[in-house]
Amino acid sequence: MELLAIGGRSLRKEAVLTFEQRSEIEANRQKNLQSLRHHKVVSQSEWTKARLALLEEEKRMMKQQDALAAKKRALPWVKVEKKYVFETRDGKKTLAELFGRLN
Repeated sequence: MELLAIGGRSLRKEAVLTFEQRSEIEANRQKNLQSLRHHKVVSQSEWTKARLALLEEEKRMMKQQDALAAKKRALPWVKVEKKYVFETRDGKKTLAELFGRLN
């Protein structure tokens, strides 16, 4: 919803949704309500057991993500053929001048 100020007054401008958008919103709302109706309620000890199991899964996935990130960092670099020049406080500098031995 958007507010428009006209002559010192605020008027609401309702968002115009297509039939498909309204249908999708309603389907998602029904799905969420269904999930709430059938959501399992357990004791604190059962919840803790389930949460610890989920935590172990999260840790495994984080280790996998870390390993993937390490592989990405290990990819070879591509030589930059174009001669870039940058304006600095000390005047114009090339990549070689900015990064020295790292280029």
